[in-house]
Parts: sequence; structure tokens; C-alpha cells
Amino acid sequence: MDKVFEVFLEGQQAEVDAFCKTSDRLTSMPHSYSEGGAPTSYIFRLQCRSPVRVKGVVQIKDRAHLIAFSMPDDYLRIPHDPGHILCLLEPSNIFHPNVMGPMICIGDIAPAASITDILVRVFEVLTCQRITMREADAFNHAACEWARHADLPLEEDSLIATKAKPSREFSFQAMTKET
Repeated sequence: MDKVFEVFLEGQQAEVDAFCKTSDRLTSMPHSYSEGGAPTSYIFRLQCRSPVRVKGVVQIKDRAHLIAFSMPDDYLRIPHDPGHILCLLEPSNIFHPNVMGPMICIGDIAPAASITDILVRVFEVLTCQRITMREADAFNHAACEWARHADLPLEEDSLIATKAKPSREFSFQAMTKET
């Protein structure tokens, strides 16, 4: 194993752990490990609103999504197609122009892209904040038609720092009392 890649994997693990602590929507489970002991793949549980199709009817509700992500040995050197390293495991009936389960298109993944950046992009796709409306560019043509008439995005929140505590109200009086 490449020492540079091992250090990168360790940094990604620390970043993922810190990111999950700031979000009440995301949990991670390392899935496989490098020879040095750092995770090379993960399964993430992401909670958000997304569209699914059940018996021909599109339903939008808050649900858990299981996402698999894997970093191959050449992850630091070449761009990757999301279809080779990213997989939507559940729900299998997502109804979205950028998703044709288990494939989810978030655009090309640059070499050494951080896992947290990729997770933010996945969240934006699932909640229809990032969406392809052209059938020629989409996985699911029927979902493109639906999306053009739907009230989107499904969520406007961010995946980042949803557990952050509100800051204290600022006042000069409070400052002078503390000093």
C-alpha cells in the first residue's frame, strides 16, 4: 500500500468521524480496511427527504438512505465515475432524474475528493437541490418530467452542522461583565 494513500485514508477517517458528530442526519460504518488499518470503504446512513415511486405514485417523505462508498488504490491519481465507487443501497425505488438504483450520478469525482464533499453532493441530489432536468443527461426520463412540475427542492437545509448549537446572543453588556 502506498504510504501517501494510507495517510490520506487516515485523514479521511478523522474527517468523516468529525463530520458525523456535527450532523444528526448522518452515520458511518467503515466497511473494509487497508493493510495499514484505515477504512477504504464505508456504508453511510443518510436521513433526508427524497422521492420514491410506489405503485406509480411519487411519495416524498423523510427516510433513511444507505450509501456505499469505496476508494480504490488509484483514488488519489485519477478522476472517477461515481458509478464505480458510489452506490445507493436503499431505498431501491428512488424516483429521481439522477438516480437509477443502485447508480447515483453526482458528477465526476476528482482525484482525492474528500468523502465529506461527496456526501454533501449526494445529499443535494437526494433532496433535489442538485438535479438534471434534461432527459438526454438523466438516468430516469420519467423522473425528469415529474421534477419539472414538482415543488423543489425537497429540503433547503444543509447536511453540514445540523447539530450545531445556537450561538449566544452578542451584547456589549455581557462582554463588559465578563472582563
